[in-house]
Amino acid sequence: MVVSLRSHLNTDDFRMSLANIERRMKDFYRFWQVHSPHYTDHGETHCKTVEKNLDELIPDDIKSELNEYEIFLLLSSVYLHDVGIMCATTSVEENEEIRRNHHKRSEQFIIDNMKDLLNGPERDAVGKISLAHRDEVSLDDIMMERTIRHSLLGNKKVRVRFLAALLRLADSCDLCHTRTTEDIVSLGKLSKEASFHHALHERVSGISFDTEEKTIFVDLSIASDGEKAICQKYLINKLQESLNSVKDHLVKNGIVYVEVVPRFTKTATLSTKLSVPKKMEEAIGSIVTAKIPISKAYKMFNKADALYNKKEYERSLKYIEKALKIAPSDPFAWLRKGRSQAELGKLKEASRSYDNAARFGSEDLFFNLNAGHFFGEIMLDYEKSLSFFKKAYEQDPRNQSAALDYAEALITVDKAQEAYNLATRVWNTTTNIVTRFYSWTIRVISLFFLGEQKALTELEGFFYYYKSTSLLREKNEWVYNKIRKYINQSSLDNNVKGLLNAVLDLIEGKIPTSEFEQRLNAFPKK
Repeated sequence: MVVSLRSHLNTDDFRMSLANIERRMKDFYRFWQVHSPHYTDHGETHCKTVEKNLDELIPDDIKSELNEYEIFLLLSSVYLHDVGIMCATTSVEENEEIRRNHHKRSEQFIIDNMKDLLNGPERDAVGKISLAHRDEVSLDDIMMERTIRHSLLGNKKVRVRFLAALLRLADSCDLCHTRTTEDIVSLGKLSKEASFHHALHERVSGISFDTEEKTIFVDLSIASDGEKAICQKYLINKLQESLNSVKDHLVKNGIVYVEVVPRFTKTATLSTKLSVPKKMEEAIGSIVTAKIPISKAYKMFNKADALYNKKEYERSLKYIEKALKIAPSDPFAWLRKGRSQAELGKLKEASRSYDNAARFGSEDLFFNLNAGHFFGEIMLDYEKSLSFFKKAYEQDPRNQSAALDYAEALITVDKAQEAYNLATRVWNTTTNIVTRFYSWTIRVISLFFLGEQKALTELEGFFYYYKSTSLLREKNEWVYNKIRKYINQSSLDNNVKGLLNAVLDLIEGKIPTSEFEQRLNAFPKK
């Protein structure tokens, strides 16, 4: 049984505020069709469906990690994100323009008209989450997180960008037959474009979220193979684009969905015809149908993934090879192949696989980051590791993980000052405890290479922070083979080399805090 987000709201203040928002919006949404009379549902039923999608797509363990403030703000956004569809600025404004910009209007409505139900920081957060429900808004332009103080609960961290990603995906997944009716199509004077969208929704019988297969399944009823191609292009590929726009932000918070997979059934019960209006029509012959074979490949990939997790690397490779015969440009398959080869000690072959993963996944910094780690931490190739991390950083300079990976790589090519500056930028802006700690690690190492007198003082502050923050001793994700090799091969004083190696040993959990403290106290002070 799916556990609802609402069941995690235990504070009366949140429950009452959410109920008041729903009550107000219930009255508003009775008139959502004023400026969009022929669109698929954007009213109360749509909001309830979006909430249900969130309940189903968020795994229960991730729900329990969301704090009450995050759940309240997310659910508030569910009921406010489409309010802008009713907000005309002039009496002659075109309906299409209102729909096209309704996400911006929603944000402004929330800021201007919800003062009695949401405080300033809450309105700002809900406004940004609602704004970003449209794919055209880059999630990178939405604040990563902020702290909001609640009068009863104290200061709470709110992952605004993560919440925005969740709302976008849940909203995009409301594409089932329940969003339309036969009556509105047969009795309403719909434009050809509106009729087309209603007909598309009629063909979607249901949607499901499979966290084990990392897949969103869409079940569709079709009358012909021609309809299959149309649904693939105008429904499945569109939903895949929405998923692609949020998946990296979801992965960082423990939710992994990779692919949208259609499951078609032929039927004679459809009440509408499905034909693409000329205004929308692009050459149907050019429709990309690669998703169908890739879906078969993905099943192979899932088997390989399961075997890899069981450390059966040879068997895992066999399934990956089968997947790549069907979908030779799938970057995830190349990445898994490289990881399995590396575990088997086939490093030359693994190098080619990581190169291919980065090449075929060139638009996604995830693959450049993985290649950078492989060539750095396993192959100990400073220059090649740097090249991949530089590409990832240039793809998204605001991505803090990419920035820190690039900063660490800069140290290994004698650019400690650049590394220090970049790590300091992250250190000054992040509110994440772990990110702040790792940026501090790079700052400390850089200062020793720069010969700065404040290096030791910085290290003492770093160690105090580590010792007083239990989360850092529980969560260790980084490996330091590359930087350790560079330190040991450098011209640094042997005492400094020993101390920096102890820093890395401490972070990797190889020595206890007490032993590091002894080494730090024994380090000769100048």
